[in-house]
Amino acid sequence: MERRVWIRVYEKEECHLCEKVWPWIQALRNTSEIERIDIEHDLYWKKWYALHIPVVWIDGVVRLLYPFTEEELKRAYRFIKKNRRRQQKIYERFKHILSCFEQRSTEKGILAYWRKRYTHLVLNKVRENFSGQSLRVLELATGPAANDRWIPENWTVIHIDWVQTPVLHKHGQHYGLCADAHLLPFTDATFDVVISTFSFCAFLSPEVVLEEVHRVLKRGGVCFFVDHQLARGYWKYLLKALKPVWHAFAGCYPDRRISEFQKRASGFTWEHIESDRGFFIVWAGRKDSDRVLEN
Repeated sequence: MERRVWIRVYEKEECHLCEKVWPWIQALRNTSEIERIDIEHDLYWKKWYALHIPVVWIDGVVRLLYPFTEEELKRAYRFIKKNRRRQQKIYERFKHILSCFEQRSTEKGILAYWRKRYTHLVLNKVRENFSGQSLRVLELATGPAANDRWIPENWTVIHIDWVQTPVLHKHGQHYGLCADAHLLPFTDATFDVVISTFSFCAFLSPEVVLEEVHRVLKRGGVCFFVDHQLARGYWKYLLKALKPVWHAFAGCYPDRRISEFQKRASGFTWEHIESDRGFFIVWAGRKDSDRVLEN
């Protein structure tokens, strides 16, 4: 069963523009979950949206600030539905590819390389920062659950994926949840660690994801990202040329520069852990303040 689309509406009482837009949103209620937020009760949202209401977020990815038309709202809604169906196909494709590799010995081949080069690197960094602690961990965009077998069983881990509830190899304190990284269904300051491997490249709005990661991390918490980015030298021209085909097959963007998003995100202290020829990169951010993304 396909997950319902989340629609979040920022409004206030006695707003005639909000009343005008509300019937348009109500027309989508059969296939969506609608949340209404009164900005008068939240100083943070009042600061950002007081001059723009009504503001509509669709799945945490598309943001519409008034003025917008009913057709623009429907177009954004269709974009989210279409993109989710495409991601479902990509998810199934990579699930099949991963299962083919899993049939071979895990001591050699791509899974062994992944475990030695990246997964263990991140886990060791987590242990350095939180030695002997019982951790609450969030893994973004788990996909076919390639990582959960390497995560220690004594951690409480929530694995989320946008397409469907992850099917995990471990149980106990490991839980799968169908959720969107752009609109995390958790309260503020919930997790000690957030982990993302090869998913930042596919997020439609990386800035929004970083803002959500900042929100759900505890003060002093750390997020770890393993990903690919636009390589240096002649490789970058090849990746830009391959972008349409690459995106159609893998569902991600090969021409992103991770450092650009780091510069825009405040409230983190960033550490560059490792880079492989400028293409693969491992980086970490420690939440050191309550500030979020700057304009």
